[in-house]
Amino acid sequence: MSSGQRRECAFSTSHSVDEQNGIGADTDVECFTIVTQDSSGSLEVLSKSGHWIKVDPIPGAIVVNIADCFMRRTDDFFVSTINRAINKSGMHLKTATILFALSSTVLAEYITVFHASCSPAPPAAYNDSLRNWRQRICETELKGSYYDEDDQCQVVDPVTADTKKVYHPTLGAAGQPNIKTRCTWS
Repeated sequence: MSSGQRRECAFSTSHSVDEQNGIGADTDVECFTIVTQDSSGSLEVLSKSGHWIKVDPIPGAIVVNIADCFMRRTDDFFVSTINRAINKSGMHLKTATILFALSSTVLAEYITVFHASCSPAPPAAYNDSLRNWRQRICETELKGSYYDEDDQCQVVDPVTADTKKVYHPTLGAAGQPNIKTRCTWS
């Protein structure tokens, strides 16, 4: 019914946000994400007022980001965390992330207690499986090709024109695929 996936990312320093040598602004697609970061403090979250707030690292602490699936299931009671990682520390950056997800075949239904009208039936747009939702993001929003067996989206990088594979496809803050990450999945 649920699964976790571990992702480790490493990238060198960047001198400005425009260089974005890190993970561009996006939301996570699953239920929630647990993040640890090293002392470089590259993690930032977007406030409701539209300002980036640095998440200072605290030894032994973790950060929990609400993700899109959880937001959908709680009828937007909890909102996805728009986050990014920009390494301006002058050091090599390392982060460790664990993404918690429901099985991609589970119906993405509301948790009734959070539904505004207390009706168990979600709007038709949300009445599908997570796999179908990811496929729709891949094909309609990212203009990519979806590969169900790997749960990946193949897209063309708008800057380099290179073809890239995006696992658990998400959109960045500007509507572009989040494809700048150099990560390993396990």
